[in-house]
Amino acid sequence: MLQRVAHRSQTSCTSDEAWTKYIVLNRNGSANQLEQSSRTFNPLVIFNEMKLQNNLMHLETRVRLVLELADVRILAFGTLNRPRASRNINPNAHAFLHPPGIDNTRPANLGPPPSVDDHGVYPMQNSSHQACTNFGAPSAPYERLTHPLPAPSHTHYPFFTPGGGDKRWLGTGEFEESGLNWVGPLMIVAQVLGPHTHDLSGDWPPFQDLDLAVGPGRTQYASMVWRDLWAIAPWMDERITKRIEGPGLGL
Repeated sequence: MLQRVAHRSQTSCTSDEAWTKYIVLNRNGSANQLEQSSRTFNPLVIFNEMKLQNNLMHLETRVRLVLELADVRILAFGTLNRPRASRNINPNAHAFLHPPGIDNTRPANLGPPPSVDDHGVYPMQNSSHQACTNFGAPSAPYERLTHPLPAPSHTHYPFFTPGGGDKRWLGTGEFEESGLNWVGPLMIVAQVLGPHTHDLSGDWPPFQDLDLAVGPGRTQYASMVWRDLWAIAPWMDERITKRIEGPGLGL
């Protein structure tokens, strides 16, 4: 397995995974598991097509680093706007990036809130659990993910980890920065980490938007499937109203 990971992160060979799968959270509550040829897999191109289909081409593509593990990091592609109608808002996109009820909660074992100013989001919760077993409604306690093991930058996931690498949400409550909402579909992919993935790739802000998807070490991807979604975001299990294999609206 380690050899496969090293092979995927350093070469463009896709013989061991000819099709790369990804998840799309739709604004109507459903979700699709889709796939595309690994040799041509480019999440920016795929998401641009989604924007075109949803009349969102006028909006900037936003990319968020959801979680980093030992050999992959989970990225989310979406769009932010101030919609005129609430039906255009994607509540599951917000819930995936910003677990419900976690704003004002922080695990007790993390100690006092840090003095670092990182967008003013410091989850507080009274919980000393160390395993990921009891996610659910906002009133239920969230527990730190231990398997798969997050990287140090996300060591307290799904709680906020201060230090600059955890930028899943950049606002508070139901809004992102500048009072915006997630609109349209949210695409979730798994990017294979390589020796240059963390190198700065341009003039973009680090750990968000195009810095995550453009540049050296950002062209290799692995499949993101249902079981991966439940592993890192089990609270989404009850929120998704319909799980669809392939394109379309399902039966």
